Amino acid sequence: MSKIIEEKGNIVIKGKGWERIWKATGFGRPEKNMLVLTPEEALALKILGRAEFDGDLRKKGWNIVLGNKNAFKRIIALLDLVGRRGYKGHVGPEPYDISLWKRSESPSKSVPKIRVKLFYDYEDISVNELSSLLRSAIFNKKQFMIGIVDEEGDIVYYEVKIANPIGGMSLEIKGSCDITLIGDRGVLNGGYSDILESFFGKILFGKIILSPLETAYLIERGLIAKENKDELLNYIFNILEKYDPSISEKYCVFRDLKKRGHVVKSGFKYGAHFRVYKDNPDETHSNYLVNVVNRNSVLKPQILSSNVRTAHAVNKKLMLAVVEGENIEYILVEYVRP
Repeated sequence: MSKIIEEKGNIVIKGKGWERIWKATGFGRPEKNMLVLTPEEALALKILGRAEFDGDLRKKGWNIVLGNKNAFKRIIALLDLVGRRGYKGHVGPEPYDISLWKRSESPSKSVPKIRVKLFYDYEDISVNELSSLLRSAIFNKKQFMIGIVDEEGDIVYYEVKIANPIGGMSLEIKGSCDITLIGDRGVLNGGYSDILESFFGKILFGKIILSPLETAYLIERGLIAKENKDELLNYIFNILEKYDPSISEKYCVFRDLKKRGHVVKSGFKYGAHFRVYKDNPDETHSNYLVNVVNRNSVLKPQILSSNVRTAHAVNKKLMLAVVEGENIEYILVEYVRP
């Protein structure tokens, strides 16, 4: 069995066995007839029974790992992805935790195609960091995944992708309608079939009741209440902002999705801000559950896990709408079993 030794401050494997280990696992960095390992890779090799430590190096390796809070989750991921699932991969490069080859590819013939960032289940996930990691992976033509490690050492993986949501519904409302405001909601007195056919509002008590954001959108577009538009919009948003400081960001996303040809409805029953249809809601189910965040937002792993699982269970996709001023970046987060 190959020996893991220390040489000039590096943890390495020398001799005939290092190339076989590299080709089989992807661990380490080949250098002049030896394989240079990270402490996490060395300990994973030992646990997998592929190599032995020389002398006291095992204890030194553990001491190095114990001083690095990221080490445990990296070892767990290596054991899971390489040892159990048959991938080949290595630690890094920073700021990622693991890089993987696709199963059909070999370390000696290609480069890793998948980047993985790991989080403990108690760590906040910065939306800004998530977006930056995703953009960097795309720039380098890599697939991007995150893995969340729970307190029992199990890992759940999610693929993270940029989305460009394009719907197939057009807004066809002719003329304008009179409206009465009841608090933050618009009430139409009926007879406005174009409104209903464009999937705005709901008939209650014989009248068309619009949600607050539907009311604001139709007023802004001049399709209801053409006069005093600014006054009405200020009135609605003054009410909404009292209990939801992020309502302007949600409205920005609502408006953008409508422009993209989607039908946008409340996602409350699914624990999301919006449920979104690409096509006619009478003929199809919604496609996305959308949560609105901004660059300064953080995602709680437990809530993210719940959101993704709910979306997966009802055949939808979780989409994060990241608002930065007037710009919106859409990010899909999907459960995967690598």
